[in-house]
Amino acid sequence: ALYPWLTTSYLVASTVMVPIYGKLSDTYGRKPVLLVAIGIFLAGSVLCGVSPTTGTLIAARAVQGLGAAGLFTSAFAVIADIFPPAVRGKYTGLVGAVFGLSSVVGPLAGGFITDRFGWHWVFFVNVPIGALAVWFVSARMPRLGGHPGEKPRLDLLGAFWLVVAVVPLLLALSLGRSEGAEPVAGPGAGPASSHAWTSPRSLALFGLALAGTLLFLRTERRAEDPVIDLGLFRKRVVSLSIAATFVLGAGFLSAVVFLPLFMVNVAGVSATRAGLTMT
Repeated sequence: ALYPWLTTSYLVASTVMVPIYGKLSDTYGRKPVLLVAIGIFLAGSVLCGVSPTTGTLIAARAVQGLGAAGLFTSAFAVIADIFPPAVRGKYTGLVGAVFGLSSVVGPLAGGFITDRFGWHWVFFVNVPIGALAVWFVSARMPRLGGHPGEKPRLDLLGAFWLVVAVVPLLLALSLGRSEGAEPVAGPGAGPASSHAWTSPRSLALFGLALAGTLLFLRTERRAEDPVIDLGLFRKRVVSLSIAATFVLGAGFLSAVVFLPLFMVNVAGVSATRAGLTMT
């Protein structure tokens, strides 16, 4: 019953933090922000590995998401800082290729590790890889970005309204169910683990998300240095790219979240076989 929250908590945290990390790295430089993000991600990975209950695992996944947002933002910002536009596509493509390869190898490796060593080690395996990344970034990466000596101008109000816009929306979508459907039940899930779309709680969450969105847009239009420059969305290339990414992400994440659950709990296969099916 709580399984979707292992993904949702991660996505809620990372969704909110992506634009905030971008602004922080513009202000303080890519390198220190990237190192902090890696540190948070590794701390979240360790907390996930030692979690004794599903609730603590969900909270630890949120910590992981807080760090992962910085990794995602910095990867592309660093490419834009180092390389001219004519060759950025090639290096962005390399990042995409690594993501594609990991999407193929990851489920199989994760299933094998789960069957042989236990699910805890799916998270612990991040630690040595992350430690290598910390060494490499510390030793070889230039600072990039930032304005030394300049007082940072952070749009804290805009960041706050972004949180109010995104978190209630994702909570409402995660907890919602069709009218007449049975509430989600299972170990650790109380009777209020899901709510009808038209229930007072769901409507309140949607209303809060709408209010947060409107206040965020109003704040960003007036902010001297906004978290997100709304003028970007008037550019057709940007708006169409974001729309395409939204559709692809919805399809990709639906499969990644649902299929392993189905294969293990319905088809009755091992975690390794489920990972092979994903591949």
